[in-house]
Amino acid sequence: MKQQITISVHNGTKVSRAHNMRNRKVTDKEPHIDKNGWYAVWHDEPLRNAYKRLFGNAQEEFNLKQTRNDRRIVDYLSKIQKSTKQHPVYETIITLGNVDDHPKPHESYEILQQVYGEWKKHYPNLAVVGAYFHADEKGAPHLHIDYVPIAHGYKKGLAVQNGLVKAFGEMGFILKGKDTAQIQWQRDLKSRVTKLVQERGFKVVEPTVKRKKHVETAFYKLEKQIPALRNERNELYGDVARAQEALYEAEKPFRDIEHLERRLEAAESKYEALRGFVAGYNSKGVNLLERFDSIEAEKASRKKQPRKRANNSKDEMER
Repeated sequence: MKQQITISVHNGTKVSRAHNMRNRKVTDKEPHIDKNGWYAVWHDEPLRNAYKRLFGNAQEEFNLKQTRNDRRIVDYLSKIQKSTKQHPVYETIITLGNVDDHPKPHESYEILQQVYGEWKKHYPNLAVVGAYFHADEKGAPHLHIDYVPIAHGYKKGLAVQNGLVKAFGEMGFILKGKDTAQIQWQRDLKSRVTKLVQERGFKVVEPTVKRKKHVETAFYKLEKQIPALRNERNELYGDVARAQEALYEAEKPFRDIEHLERRLEAAESKYEALRGFVAGYNSKGVNLLERFDSIEAEKASRKKQPRKRANNSKDEMER
């Protein structure tokens, strides 16, 4: 009979690189971690290095177009960290089984390593900056994947930016009613993990709560709340995603502001150049209006002179 296991996929913004890397200054204070347990770091990249790799060229191109220093972006990572709408990094945790029923650590290791290996192929807009396998905690082996969402084609700011909803959209996950882009993506990821688990001979089942004598009643009461809390969490994720998409749509009329500002700067530059030309011309003591009046007066004087000579000749003939 095939072993039955559950699969859970959780996505969030609370990321602890020190925990994931097993920094002992941090993990020694976490009693649920076995100091002699098995863990592996498959990928780890400092976030600042990652942002330079992912957005460095776009930042350089943007700054080259700016004529004013105060509009240049010196540190894109710091800009995102100060934002109330974006997060510098996101994390997905993939767990195979639960505390009672899960694959052997080496089996989980091989399956989750394959998930990590195929991540870039399936989700190219979610750039991995960290991948950590943990089998040293009380519970089922699991994988942390930390990623930065990459979106393209922005007209305001950098051409390439950190944008979760737009990144999902570029990969084909678009809001459909209450089915948010993020929910669609998580469902797709879970489906791929399920397939890999099944190929290993396991039967994937939905989580259920089984009462066991050695588990306290209080624990069961909390465990029974998990599905409802998970649904509530997904709904909140959906609300956030829909709000982000609505904000993205609302900002469309303002995406050409930067272009208009550049045109204004060009016009101001031409205006200043013209002012300089006129000032230089006037500094030589030339007054165009006076010179014009002088020429007109001279023309009028020349027209009167021949007429006067003709009148004088007529008077002489009459005499």
